[in-house]
Amino acid sequence: MRTRKPVGLIAATSLGLLAACGSDGSDSGSGSGSEVQLTVSSFLTEDHPASRGFEAWMEEVTERTDGAVTFETFYNGSLCGAADSIACAEDRTADIVMSVPAYNPEMTLANIGSVAFQTSDLQANQDALNKLYQDNEDYRAEYENRGLTMLYTFNNSMPVLASVEPVSSLDQIAGMSLRASGSMSTGIAALGANPVAIDPAEIYESLERGVVDGATFPLESVVDYRLTEVAPHVYDLGEYMGSYAMNAYTMNLDAFESLSEDQQAVVREVSEEIAGSYVEEFLVPTMEENCSALAETGTTVERLGPDEVGQAWAERAGDAQRAAWEESAAELTDAPAMFDAYLSNIEEASTGEAPTTAEICAGV
Repeated sequence: MRTRKPVGLIAATSLGLLAACGSDGSDSGSGSGSEVQLTVSSFLTEDHPASRGFEAWMEEVTERTDGAVTFETFYNGSLCGAADSIACAEDRTADIVMSVPAYNPEMTLANIGSVAFQTSDLQANQDALNKLYQDNEDYRAEYENRGLTMLYTFNNSMPVLASVEPVSSLDQIAGMSLRASGSMSTGIAALGANPVAIDPAEIYESLERGVVDGATFPLESVVDYRLTEVAPHVYDLGEYMGSYAMNAYTMNLDAFESLSEDQQAVVREVSEEIAGSYVEEFLVPTMEENCSALAETGTTVERLGPDEVGQAWAERAGDAQRAAWEESAAELTDAPAMFDAYLSNIEEASTGEAPTTAEICAGV
């Protein structure tokens, strides 16, 4: 497994949960500790890049603990649904869950990653958030106070619009009813669209029956849910919106603390490595596969303009979303300072190379 320079997830937290690893990245000598099987729940498919990344995570953890830590995994929401994931980790229905802060608006600080229009550099964005979790005590406490610890946060691909009918410009989105959640809802509302909250499992039927005109999703979800069968016109919104929805693998704190210190160190070590390579190793290759799959059915991912409309949209909606998040977080932390630290982390981690979804698909 190739790894990028890590962002430093392994650092001491207020509960002393994170163990520092050797600077050479060698095995922690972590065979010590009793055997344990952890239950993992995801509402995603097994082929989703997030699932592929976590399969690699589980394999590495098992190997580096000499087989002492193993996993039983449930996909497709068979154990916990999307909106229930955090609660499932809290009550330990599952030891580890794939969670989405946007589906849990009470996770106010975690939803800083749901503020869109900040960057199109997906790896820099998730590196910035993982570092923010390391550095900001209030952010960590939001998880710890619920008996949770975040393993790592990671990006979806940038959003696309899957539409039943062709769309020729951003202006044409005004008046459309579109499935959206989280910051995507306020984002498309700023274009005059009508956002509709629909559970992911019900979107296909909603499009087929004309309940909505289209759905906004990352590309991998459009393919996973086979949405182009009923909404065959796909457009790149991420060129202007950038990263808009972060996910996190989240672990029950008691389950984490039940591991030996060596096993805990391995969990943090592997989390850092997967987070640091996720976009290159898992997300972009899956996007390329999805682009190819769509192309085989005659579907391409198209740009939407004009640029002046998109740029004005990004500035207007980005400022509004930041202001709304800061207002919601004002009683929990120094919200402006936290957001400034987040933007500083993005700038520090950015490589300047951030192809759009349309560009990635065009290169396949």
